[in-house]
Amino acid sequence: MIYGVPILAYITGFTSLLPAAVGIASYNRISFALKAFAALCSVVCVERAAEFVLAFHQINNSFISNAGLGIEALFLAAVYVLALDVKTVRRVIVAFAILFVCVWVPDKIFFEDPKLINEGMWIISSIFIIVISVIALHTIARRTANPLTDEPLFWITSANILLSTGDIFVLGMSNELLAMGVPYFTAAWDINWSLDIISYILFTKAFLCTVTPQE
Repeated sequence: MIYGVPILAYITGFTSLLPAAVGIASYNRISFALKAFAALCSVVCVERAAEFVLAFHQINNSFISNAGLGIEALFLAAVYVLALDVKTVRRVIVAFAILFVCVWVPDKIFFEDPKLINEGMWIISSIFIIVISVIALHTIARRTANPLTDEPLFWITSANILLSTGDIFVLGMSNELLAMGVPYFTAAWDINWSLDIISYILFTKAFLCTVTPQE
């Protein structure tokens, strides 16, 4: 640990800068959907920075994580809607997003404890992200004439499926893991940070794909 913060957390924080930096650097040559995703990556960077500052000063930062989960999930849904050209699929994603809002907002107002990780909403948010990511991935797999690995959305959806799957088991059960003991809690977060690092690298790859310049 460095100043009470695990080394993997520092690596995760620095890695989160990669997709935001590459997205901003590529801003003039990427599609509008990718520009929106670059903005989302920038929001995530700000969120991670705020969490680090609070953790450094040994202040509970759960309220930031809890707020970020809903904002990021809805922002991602907007990216998928912008990136996909199939109206039916876009409507399905919007419908899931509306359903998510109907669950997230009341939970945040009436049930959430800002001092604790909101396990229930983390699980719901992760499931929501996995579902819309699978829908988006299936859509581009069926419609693209290019290799999937040339599609930015392939890397974005794959990373989100990986990241959210880990969140279900790690963040979704963080309070129980903490009750089991610090070693279990630390090991779970090491896994989560490792998945974060991999996901940020995949997000960065999305901006490095061959893309058509925005007109």
